Amino acid sequence: MTVPIDFSVFDGRSIPFEDNAFDHVVLSFVLHHANDPMQLIKECRRVARRSIIAFEDLPETRVEKALTKFHIGAFRLAYRLESAGDYRTALEWAGEQADNVSQTPLPLDWFDVLYRVPHVMLIYRFGND
Repeated sequence: MTVPIDFSVFDGRSIPFEDNAFDHVVLSFVLHHANDPMQLIKECRRVARRSIIAFEDLPETRVEKALTKFHIGAFRLAYRLESAGDYRTALEWAGEQADNVSQTPLPLDWFDVLYRVPHVMLIYRFGND
């Protein structure tokens, strides 16, 4: 069985859907590449009725933080993006809005040989049922 999924392109600042349009919103390793992570997470919260599921890099050590800074910078140069804001502040804001937050560590992929930064799945649940 296949389920058709509509695809929409947007600017990362204003999601073109009504409030509470979706039960769940998924961000898969994009928040740290967003020009305005806080605006993006606020828009995700606006359109998410039940939860935001965010897969993200969460560096802890100085080396991991340096690798992440380099990773974001290289991506920014390649795609001529604006300077990325603080995506961790955006994740903290989402946590403050949620009724429940869970965090699950994810295994590194085989291609993460040089970019060895912890990946996590964060689920922000909201009481809009």
